Amino acid sequence: MREIGSEHRWAHSRHATCVIHQAGLANGHISHGTYPMLALRSHDLGKTIEKKGTFLKLTQRLPWPFALAARIVCYSIALAIIFYQLHGYASFQLMQHTNECRMHSYSGSPLTEVKGFDACLAEKSGLLDRFLLTRFHKAVAALPNAPSRFVGSWTSTQPHCTYRFTLAQTGEFEADPIACNISSQHYSGLWGVDADKMIWIAGVNGRLDLTPDVNPIESATDNSFILVEQDGSRTKFVRDASEPSAVGKDASNAAPGKNMRLDVWKLREEVAALEAIEATDNTDPCYPETDDSAQGPTPKETEEYEKKAAACVEKTQNSYAAYRKAWEAFNAKWLPLFREAIQHGDQVAEVIMRQCETTSVLDRHAFETTCDEDSARRSLARKRLVEIGFLPALDLSDELNPGGLVPADSPRQRELNQLAVMKKFRGGALGFNHMLVDFTGNAGTDGELALARRWALMEAISQDAPRAFTFIAGYTDTWNTDAFATLRLNRKPTTPGYMTWGPAMYYGGGKAPYTGPRYWRLSPEEFYSSHDVGSKVAVAGRGVVDFEQSRTQLLAEIESYIHRYLTQDPRWGVFLIRRIGFHEWVPEGMASQTGQLDPSWEGNWILEKEGADWARPLSPASGHAQIRRQGDRTLISMATDHHEEPLQDVEDCELRYSGGSTYLPKVEAQGQDLGETLLGDFYANGPTRAGSFLAVGANREAVAPFDPQMRYRQVLMQCGKAEAPDATRVRFLLLAGDTLVEFAAARPFDGTLAVRHYRREH
Repeated sequence: MREIGSEHRWAHSRHATCVIHQAGLANGHISHGTYPMLALRSHDLGKTIEKKGTFLKLTQRLPWPFALAARIVCYSIALAIIFYQLHGYASFQLMQHTNECRMHSYSGSPLTEVKGFDACLAEKSGLLDRFLLTRFHKAVAALPNAPSRFVGSWTSTQPHCTYRFTLAQTGEFEADPIACNISSQHYSGLWGVDADKMIWIAGVNGRLDLTPDVNPIESATDNSFILVEQDGSRTKFVRDASEPSAVGKDASNAAPGKNMRLDVWKLREEVAALEAIEATDNTDPCYPETDDSAQGPTPKETEEYEKKAAACVEKTQNSYAAYRKAWEAFNAKWLPLFREAIQHGDQVAEVIMRQCETTSVLDRHAFETTCDEDSARRSLARKRLVEIGFLPALDLSDELNPGGLVPADSPRQRELNQLAVMKKFRGGALGFNHMLVDFTGNAGTDGELALARRWALMEAISQDAPRAFTFIAGYTDTWNTDAFATLRLNRKPTTPGYMTWGPAMYYGGGKAPYTGPRYWRLSPEEFYSSHDVGSKVAVAGRGVVDFEQSRTQLLAEIESYIHRYLTQDPRWGVFLIRRIGFHEWVPEGMASQTGQLDPSWEGNWILEKEGADWARPLSPASGHAQIRRQGDRTLISMATDHHEEPLQDVEDCELRYSGGSTYLPKVEAQGQDLGETLLGDFYANGPTRAGSFLAVGANREAVAPFDPQMRYRQVLMQCGKAEAPDATRVRFLLLAGDTLVEFAAARPFDGTLAVRHYRREH
């Protein structure tokens, strides 16, 4: 906490000035007293220097001590000038961006407003002004974290000044003078604790201070603590005598004891069991529409229809009765536990109850929730979720415009949608409606370029984040992994359910890989510039410095939030999911089974032939592979004569089922049809994806081991020289009896598709 009333206050920062004293160099000449052995003389043809009777021209090299000193002084002056010019430019840019961001509307609590303001600054700032904001960004990222031991009313004492502070559980504070000779100013803002330091982000007259105060905490007890000020002095905080310590408080401000915390892991198990038998009493599907022909159904058809309907109704009623009985028993057990936990400050339990996304089997009538029919009660639930500060649980339904926008207003609405989604995105919530925030088409203005940059960043993070609380891969809702789009309790390890193609997936199970998202590692994403006609601006891609820096920073921020949540309460992990490879997601506390391959894969394999030109027969090849089981993992090692990209030799490369299988091909007299091969649609009009078949039936030898009436499970190779998070490679295996077939491509949408055949060694 800064000293109240000091000359800098809350909203000022000190800028040092540099005074350079040029002894002996003033006015561009050397004084007689600079070196006693030197004398200055004049001459009508120019100036010379006399040293011990000899004359030196000024064009000659000066003595090295003098030259070194002159260089140091000159370079120092130049660097100082450059520094202050850059600092001035960055400060000017920051002032502009700050004013722009202040004009935005950030609905919600003060913490939400500060997070939105910080997100806006991060989006608009360049490298230089971002450097000036480093401390502010770090302070905002550390919030919220309001330990209950510090919550309450406190009296702070400094020499000649006493203030009363109110620190709220929501992370807000108020400060008013009691007896202070040096200030009568009222302060308010945000507070929090990061490790052993207290963070203050203050505001005066509604203006945020972009220079947060960070004070080490000393001698902390339930009723007092000391903060170390920036000048080394101490400020003591003593809890007001009229207020009990946090240990004695009840309600939602007190930290719950272990015996009062909800067992969310057990709850997840029982929710999964109940949701598995969830049913309704709706019997409408039992009465499907019939043919409205003029003659109508025959008596026998009517009798059969009624018999089927009656059986359907009975089954529906029985299923619903069984579910209702289990539902009542479940809620009779868990609702009292929820009430007690929430009353004693269990925020994880409160999020599960108030955020209806978590499960549909809780009886929530006694609580204000996000699915309450009463709008006022829904607002109370949203407000409480904001106060808790677990970003993935926020309800943004009132902040997002779902569509139907007037074209002229669309960019502004899309920007607001993006900024709203980014609030949760930074907290690890990667599940959102892509259509509300995406950007397609031309970017003819600076505002549209900003939309394109933000959307490209969101796509890149969705492809790269190693873990999250929610996730969705794209626009379709037919991938199994879309079950992770909301903050659900009941989850299980999940793959997309269809074949994968390196970083790409097959669109909703169709026969062509999904090219909708931009895979930023493949090529730069460019738009025509509005300032320089004909030129393009890259908003994403390898080597796009601003994009790569923003991506690294945002990934780190997401990880920071996740780490902080789990540190505050490990039970937040009940919502956490982690990525395996490109497309598999596994909930915390569960194990993936995709690495446990059928024993038929194991053994030694002899390489017989290979090729990458689908217009020619395969060529003889030599080498071998070994597949072995190691616990729950299946590993492959390869050593071959030709091991260039993308078929590099590997050692202990992990094998995992992708969750998908090959397609049933359409076989013609010449071979497999281009649009319906066992690997999907390869297109007849060009190599639009790696390894075009080029012509119907091209290289029938490559697919000869496969029975066209069977589907084969795809097994991915996952390691640094195969499919890896920082690569674009496609590499997988198919097993056809005693033939192991390997497919590989350096890039998913262009180039060639290599194939190899291995024979089982008996």
